[in-house]
Amino acid sequence: MSWRNIFLAGGALLLLSACDEDNPSMRDYVTVTTSEKEVSFDLYANIEDVQPLEVILQSEREARVMYSWFKVTDNQNDIVCYQGEISGKGELSLPCRFTEEQFASDFPKHTMTTNRYYCRASVLLGDEEETFQSDTIAMHPSLPEGILQVWVYTENGEEPTCEFVDAPAEAMNSFSITNATKIPGRVCLKAHNTVVYDSGDYVVNESGMTFKIRGNTSAALAKKPYKIKLQRKADLLDRGEQYADKDWVLLGSGTDLKTYIGLKVSSYAGFEWVPSMAFCNLIVNDEYRGLYILTEQIERDKNCRISIDKEGYLIEYDAYWWNEELSFENAVYNSKLRWTFKYPAPSEITDEQLAYIRHYIHLCEEAVSLQGEYEKLIDVKSFANWLLVHDVLGFSDGAGSNLYFSKNDMGDSPLKMETPWDFDSMFRNSESWSSIHQRAWFWYPDLLSGINPSFRNVYKQTWWTLCDKISQNLWVDIAKDLNEEELEYSRVLDGKRWDVCNQFLLTEIEETKAWIDRQNAYLSVAIENI
Repeated sequence: MSWRNIFLAGGALLLLSACDEDNPSMRDYVTVTTSEKEVSFDLYANIEDVQPLEVILQSEREARVMYSWFKVTDNQNDIVCYQGEISGKGELSLPCRFTEEQFASDFPKHTMTTNRYYCRASVLLGDEEETFQSDTIAMHPSLPEGILQVWVYTENGEEPTCEFVDAPAEAMNSFSITNATKIPGRVCLKAHNTVVYDSGDYVVNESGMTFKIRGNTSAALAKKPYKIKLQRKADLLDRGEQYADKDWVLLGSGTDLKTYIGLKVSSYAGFEWVPSMAFCNLIVNDEYRGLYILTEQIERDKNCRISIDKEGYLIEYDAYWWNEELSFENAVYNSKLRWTFKYPAPSEITDEQLAYIRHYIHLCEEAVSLQGEYEKLIDVKSFANWLLVHDVLGFSDGAGSNLYFSKNDMGDSPLKMETPWDFDSMFRNSESWSSIHQRAWFWYPDLLSGINPSFRNVYKQTWWTLCDKISQNLWVDIAKDLNEEELEYSRVLDGKRWDVCNQFLLTEIEETKAWIDRQNAYLSVAIENI
């Protein structure tokens, strides 16, 4: 499907009076037909490609036709868009030829609004004149039907905003966001021209949603990431009620496969929960925003996300600790990262809970750094899974993707690593270890080189299983999961929206396969020599 295609739908309207054989009138000689009732065109089509509004007049006698196209308005003062005059007999076409200026005025760049038009024609046959009017024709931009569409409408069309704050000197040199506004509104999801979800208008704790900018450095991009918080739980990925939740994320990285592949490889590695996702085209207040990823937020939810008991923990080893309400430092490792809380909420954690988890992390650090028996303190398999995903996919970030950990209680449960998140730095360390494999910002260098062989053994065993799953499943899953034609079309639309040249999907798939083959060949030798 070419991105310039014009899609036409609808039936014909015939305006014709009954024939009176004894007193023939103009309507016995003239019929008017609207060739389309609804017109859908590419959002970024050239002006010469968007000329579908047309009325056909059939006249058996020589006729003179003066016609006008009107744009329907809310206040009933319809606007004349185009006027013309033609003459002849037989089939006469009364086209609506927009100028570049007229089209740009009616459909500003990126808009997804629908405009309605009709044609009024005065036909002269000899000294007889009569006026005909066509049916109304709807004209609107189109998006690919096979890619999920997320339509967000904020109250009064308000845009979410945020401010930026720099990191302190004792943290990593970076910045993050603060004072992100939460804008109430409504979200609708469409698939194959069918509404599959509608939150309704915003009513606190009943319907609608809030919409805000999320992220850290990515929030400074023109194409911003967002968070949707529903007022009532729902599964926006349409899998079933058991997956209903309030918190959903829109990532701006929809024009590459990094997040898709990263989550797939994480699921092959055996994490108990990995976020599900879907590529989607995002429209905010009738303005096209590009190709995004709709996915689940990492959080505690015993039913459908990270399953932790109420007395448990979900914590992060966090480069942006300085922008969080509560954090604590390492006891052994000297790092610019600190530990922050996802659950319990910082405002709800007790002194006893805080003291317990600080002490537990201290015990883990001592056991790892002193080559002790760490097997009862940490879930070794999850630690090996996490590092293997990073080594296989060549992460260059020295702190890896976000480091999330869970502990199920304040008792004997081990510290477990949760699914990787944030795949922007994938495919950068080619035929090499991931950066976090080598740098002493976290525990991995000690786990890999210490006297205690437990981690190394599990890491090696897991590698061969993961390698087989990638080679057997990844490319099959890509072919099964992705609508290549419509995803490619969406990449083109996104590129035109943001004035960038997005990579062709098939090219990316071929290059990624070659990259992973080289990386796996390197790791097959390197891992045996650990």
